[in-house]
Amino acid sequence: MAFLAALKTLVREHPGVALELAGAGLKKAGTEILSEMKARIGSGRPERR
Repeated sequence: MAFLAALKTLVREHPGVALELAGAGLKKAGTEILSEMKARIGSGRPERR
């Protein structure tokens, strides 16, 4: 609950910083997703047994 209060304060008092943090988080998530997709595509189709 304290985290949400801190987040609320950050957004209300420092919206620019909050936006930069959100953008950095989205960039990191997108990078991880692309990396995972490339790994799965690169591994090819699993063999049937």
